[in-house]
Amino acid sequence: MKRVRRVWDDLASNPQEADDLAARAELMIALRVFLEGADLIEVEARYGVARKVVADILAGRIDKLSLGTLQDLRDTISTAGGP
Repeated sequence: MKRVRRVWDDLASNPQEADDLAARAELMIALRVFLEGADLIEVEARYGVARKVVADILAGRIDKLSLGTLQDLRDTISTAGGP
């Protein structure tokens, strides 16, 4: 089966890096949707999210956040009763 090319395939140097970028983008989109509808001061206090991380997500700075960081944030928010 032939793999469908994605924008990440063109940006990355190998398939694993492309998969990492795609996963980070998907998580950033989901987190951004949540953050755009939230009180950011409450997000910082309730979930312990640094203001810089919130700013990076809202600005779409995919290069600033690792997949692990984004997964940890998603898990923290989910565990604490977020989306």
